[in-house]
Amino acid sequence: MADGWHHRSDALASALILVGAMLQRRFWWIDGVLGIGVSLLILYAAFDILRNAADPLMGEVPDEQIVRSIRTLADERVPEASDIHHIHVHRYGDHVEVTLHARMPQDMTVKEAHHAASSLEGILKERLGFEATVHLEPRRD
Repeated sequence: MADGWHHRSDALASALILVGAMLQRRFWWIDGVLGIGVSLLILYAAFDILRNAADPLMGEVPDEQIVRSIRTLADERVPEASDIHHIHVHRYGDHVEVTLHARMPQDMTVKEAHHAASSLEGILKERLGFEATVHLEPRRD
């Protein structure tokens, strides 16, 4: 993407320089205005590249299909986990990590809750290829 922006900005900057060269005799100020235009183009390209690169690393809201898949797997394999929420996806190249919260019955032991969370993490790895971290919360009965 950055390389595409590089070629695009080169082409646009070259076009602006050509316009400036043709109009400089009539408009003495055109070189400065077009220089500002090229600078704004470069700033916009840099912002767009950084934004698109940072969003997946910082954690993005997953699309509905991913949320449905996670909830379906949780319902099937770990029925004691309810109210799967606060789902975030972090992409690091082809490696995907998911963090989520799950409510568990208040009367579960820590060992049982840990086993349920580990089971959910395992099934998400097996079926979706996600490295998952499950944060447990007590269910509000």
